[in-house]
Amino acid sequence: MTIEELINEYKQMTYVCSLIDYADMETVEQNNQAVNRMYEIIELIRNRKEKDEILEFSKLLDIEENRTDIWVAVQILEMLEVDNDTEEKALRIIKKDAETSTGMKYWLEDYSRKKDL
Repeated sequence: MTIEELINEYKQMTYVCSLIDYADMETVEQNNQAVNRMYEIIELIRNRKEKDEILEFSKLLDIEENRTDIWVAVQILEMLEVDNDTEEKALRIIKKDAETSTGMKYWLEDYSRKKDL
């Protein structure tokens, strides 16, 4: 798959995640499958070791629709080696979300702790 195809599929997965209704187990399962696929996409990009592709994928940090920016910010910091500018941008997105999300606040604390090691 090309990087463009991977990016488009990733955006489709964030759309699936945006439809979750925790009272509906079918959408919960679809969400879980979509999240798993997003991590697979990130892993494919990581394994290709193409810095240009990582930079291209990082442009998803600019897309707020379906919380794509949040998903990308977390997953690239967890799985990819990114330049300082990209890391800072991802962290800004996460910090903003952490203002209202306890889960994101804990994720950020954990990430900061790991970076200090």
